[in-house]
Amino acid sequence: MVQVLQKGTNISLTKIAPNCDKITIAVKWVKEANDETDFDIDASAFMLADNNKIRTDDDFIFYNQPKSPDNAVELISLQESNSQFFEIAFNCIPANIDKVSIVLTLNEAKERQQNFGMLDKITVEILNSHKTALASYVLQDSEIETALILGELYRYNGEWKFKAIGQGYIEGLDILARNYGVDIDSDSETNHVQTEVETESKPDLPRIPVVIRYTEAIKLNIERFKEKAKNAKRDNLKEDKTREIIIDGILQNILGYQIKHIKLEYPIPKQNLRVDYLISLNGKNTMIVEAKRINQTLEAVHISQAVSYAYFLKIDFALLTNGVDWQLYYVIPKKLKKYEYRHVFSINLLDFNDNAAEKLFSISRFGIIGENSFEVMKSKINALSTIDNALLLDEIIEKIASIINNNQEHKITHNEVRNVMERNKLGWLS
Repeated sequence: MVQVLQKGTNISLTKIAPNCDKITIAVKWVKEANDETDFDIDASAFMLADNNKIRTDDDFIFYNQPKSPDNAVELISLQESNSQFFEIAFNCIPANIDKVSIVLTLNEAKERQQNFGMLDKITVEILNSHKTALASYVLQDSEIETALILGELYRYNGEWKFKAIGQGYIEGLDILARNYGVDIDSDSETNHVQTEVETESKPDLPRIPVVIRYTEAIKLNIERFKEKAKNAKRDNLKEDKTREIIIDGILQNILGYQIKHIKLEYPIPKQNLRVDYLISLNGKNTMIVEAKRINQTLEAVHISQAVSYAYFLKIDFALLTNGVDWQLYYVIPKKLKKYEYRHVFSINLLDFNDNAAEKLFSISRFGIIGENSFEVMKSKINALSTIDNALLLDEIIEKIASIINNNQEHKITHNEVRNVMERNKLGWLS
C-alpha cells in the first residue's frame, strides 16, 4: 500500500521495505489546464554531511553532473518533458553523508516572469527497485517561489527515512546551492559580481538580492492592488469589505501567507475579544494583524488596540492596517501585567518603492522564515533601546542642553530636552 505523505511528515523506508537497497525518486510537475507556457524546470540533489553542507562539488548532482562518483545518486532525465528521476543506491552512500536533499528549480524565472505558483501541482513518488510505489506526496501550495526543497532522504538511528518538506525560496538555484556549500563556477561568480556592482550603482534599488527578487515577483500584484485600493477608497468601503477585497489579497498574494497560516477572528482568552488575523508559521503564533476600514486614519486608539491584542496573546509583533497604510509594532512585556511597544516602521502601499519593498519583505512569509527578519528586528530594537536609555541619562541630557543653550537666545530646560528625546525614540526601519 502506498503511503501518502503530507508536508512536514516522514516515513521510514527501512521499515516499509527492509530488503530494498535501491530506490527511485520520481519528480513530476503538472501545468494548469490549457496552459501553453514553456517552463524550464530542473531537479537537483545535494549529498550533505552532518553540517548540512556538501563535502566537495562532486556531491552536487544536476544536469551537468548527473551521477556522483561513488554511484550513490544518479539523475535520470527521460524524454518526458514534465518529470525527472533520481536513482539512489543506499549501499553506495558514504558513511559521512547524512542526508540527500532533493531540489526543484525554475531556470530563467525572473526573465520569464515565472514561478512555481503557476503550476497546478508537483508530485514526488518513491519507488522500490521493482518500480513499485512505496510513498508519495503532492505539493500544491507554491506561490512565488522559484526553488523548492521537495524532500530529504536521511539517516536516523540506523534507518533511512524520507521527509516531505516542500519549502520554497524565491532566490533560485544559485543561492540555494551556495547555502549547501557549492562553489558556483567562475562564469556564474562573474555574473553574480557584475549584478551586485550594477545594483550598487543604482541607489533606488534595495541592495539585498533576495529583496530585489521579491520586488520583481510581487510587482504585478502591487499594480493590481493599487487599482483595487483606489476603487475601494472611492467607494469608502467599510471594514469587512476592506478586509475581503484588499487586506486578504495582500496577506496572501503579496506577503505570501497561505490559508493555513492565517487564523481569522481569533479569540483572545479571558478578554472576550477577537483579533482580526493571527499569523502562524511553523506552528508558532508570529504576528497579529488588526484591520480598519480603508479611509480610516490610523490613530493612537487603534495602535493601543493592536499592541494590547499582541500582548494578551503573548506575541511579539502587531501589524495595524487600513489596507493602504501598514504599521508594524514590537511589543515588550513588562512586570505587573504591563508592556511597552516600539514603532518599527510604516508603509504606504500606494507609494510603493524599493524602500517599502524591503520593509514589506521583512513582514512576509519569505522574510520571516527565510531570513529570520523578526529575530533581526528584535535584536536591533533591543540594541537601539540600550542607546536610548544611555542618551536619557541626566548627565547626557545636561550636556545636550548646555550645547544647545550656547547658541540660543531663548534657553531650554533639562526637561524640555528630555521630553523631545523621549518623543522621538526610533525603531528599526523608521
